[in-house]
Amino acid sequence: MRNFKQSIFLTCGLGLMACTDGLCQKRTTSSFIIHLETTSEEVKITCRDGCAWKQQSYTVSGKKYRAINQLGMITMPKKTNEEELDSSSFLVTISKTKKGIKLQGIKGTAWSKLMVTCYQEQCSMLIDRNGSRKI
Repeated sequence: MRNFKQSIFLTCGLGLMACTDGLCQKRTTSSFIIHLETTSEEVKITCRDGCAWKQQSYTVSGKKYRAINQLGMITMPKKTNEEELDSSSFLVTISKTKKGIKLQGIKGTAWSKLMVTCYQEQCSMLIDRNGSRKI
């Protein structure tokens, strides 16, 4: 009986340690739908829901990424603090790769990273809080 109690205690202790290390944290999501279209030279972003903007676009240059939130394209600070994150319902970075699009969900998404492969120069997909799907 004593071994059983010790194993229960040990299991609960390990569970609490895992949760304090951030493994049990649930991501808070935000409702948004973004239509992403790419060509070899441009990325066009159209917000269908959850944004204060309708359409944004940028020219692809190098390996730079762009950050967007519900207010539009923003300059991503080198160090993101809690106050800046609190002002955004969602925050996503987008970068074009040789094989497609790389997305990072920083706030308001159920995902932290997505890689979308495009088999043609032009690619079209919907992005929301749960992930992406080609259209």
